[in-house]
Amino acid sequence: MSDLAGFDESSRAEATESAADTRGATERCEPPRSLSRASGPRTPEGKATARANAVQHGLSASTLLPQILQPGRVDFYRQQLTTELHPQTTLEQVLVDEFARHAAMLEFSERAEGAVLRKGARELSQLLGVCDAGAPVDEDSTLSAAVASKTLDLFTRYRRGHEKALFAAVNALRELRVSRTHRPLEAAKQDGVGFHFGSEIACETFLKKRFDRRSWRCPRCASADGNWLPSRRRWECAGCRRQTGLRIGTVMERSPIELVKWFAAIEYVLCNQHPTAAELGQRIHIDRAATVRRLLAKILAALQQVNASELVAGLDGYFGYTHVS
Repeated sequence: MSDLAGFDESSRAEATESAADTRGATERCEPPRSLSRASGPRTPEGKATARANAVQHGLSASTLLPQILQPGRVDFYRQQLTTELHPQTTLEQVLVDEFARHAAMLEFSERAEGAVLRKGARELSQLLGVCDAGAPVDEDSTLSAAVASKTLDLFTRYRRGHEKALFAAVNALRELRVSRTHRPLEAAKQDGVGFHFGSEIACETFLKKRFDRRSWRCPRCASADGNWLPSRRRWECAGCRRQTGLRIGTVMERSPIELVKWFAAIEYVLCNQHPTAAELGQRIHIDRAATVRRLLAKILAALQQVNASELVAGLDGYFGYTHVS
């Protein structure tokens, strides 16, 4: 009986401890009454202020600070650059928009740099506790704290990123315009062979575009369906399976002369009212006079044909040549 009584007492003690632990855990999980009644800011002004409580510098914030950024500056730069640069294609307009956006952000960076440096200096002063005491602050310590703060490191990376993106947009716009702009013949002569098409790959890319036109048809079955074979650099008809080379239907067909020299020769003839074989040979670096004369005669004869544009692979339109009937 004594054993049973001892067992009952120990069971009651364990049950009491378990109930106390459960009640304590419940009390810990329940929020205080003051927090349960807290509702935060209710007005739009208060909510806007609370959103900025955790923003220290705005450089890595998910939303920009409108009162500091002045979004109208992006539109200002876009209008000014559009007026100055006159973008003529969609791609050029996209690059101008990128230029404007990064220019506005760099202007914002200029205004923010002084604030970032002052913030680092104030943090040092507050850390040393000298603001209220009025004691003089060591100038070296202040300057070192200003340039060594974490905020300045973020600011430097932020600014460098916009600088790189701005110059990348400028270079891309410049390269796009250089590739589209036709220089006069006097400037082209100084560049030697293939000023506009300086490699075989560039010439092949230009000729390959003919197969993408709606007017293109297979020379055998007149089918418009086909596929480009990159390994063979030929177009294969889906109907008759005939493979067509890049030079088909042009004055360059079945010629062993490189495409880059053909393109330079056609460019020279189109841009010169009185072409000569001697000058053409110097331009395309062919010493054999008979070869140069035959090449020149072939181009001049092609320009007299009804299908002259097809015979010169559309280079007449590229160089702005006007056919005289």
